[in-house]
Amino acid sequence: MEKWKRIKDFPNYSVSNEGRVKNNTSGRIIAPWIDTNGYPSVHLGKPIRRVHKLVAEAFVPNPFGLSENNHKDGDKTNCNEWNLEWCTHGENVLHSYKVHGGHSTRERAVVCIETGVVYSNAALAAKAVNRSPMAIKKCLYGWTKTSAGKHWRFDYDYQNRSDGSRKGNYLETCESRGEEYGGISQEQGIAG
Repeated sequence: MEKWKRIKDFPNYSVSNEGRVKNNTSGRIIAPWIDTNGYPSVHLGKPIRRVHKLVAEAFVPNPFGLSENNHKDGDKTNCNEWNLEWCTHGENVLHSYKVHGGHSTRERAVVCIETGVVYSNAALAAKAVNRSPMAIKKCLYGWTKTSAGKHWRFDYDYQNRSDGSRKGNYLETCESRGEEYGGISQEQGIAG
């Protein structure tokens, strides 16, 4: 069941345990956007606030006064109370390493569903289809269905190879098809 609490320092707004934010005056839900690091964020004045922080501050006990939050499932867009926990910076880095296979979200491989082409990150995918990296990330995080008329997802198989190999990477996929996508040179792709 969804529960609401007023946001500390922003009495005109409330946050729910399911990660939604609303304006108490109008009753309207505020639509978040994905910031450059992949976190849903809302504008409540200055500064802009990340939704997971608002949820954690309102609903997740913090008896040790820790400063950072983990998304237990590794999904930055899952801001439900049950998916958040307080942690130290070191714990947060270690958790990210375990969940994402040692890759930061900026380095996560991306695959185009329609073509099967794997890119080393959203920036290269965006360049190949002449879009902004944020347009690809919005699709990756589920805020839009497509970008450049294509569906995108993170390629976890590529990133979690136990032998550390980079089979199926962007360059190998292009080379095997005898194609060059988006004019991206070998220096810009993943070294094989």
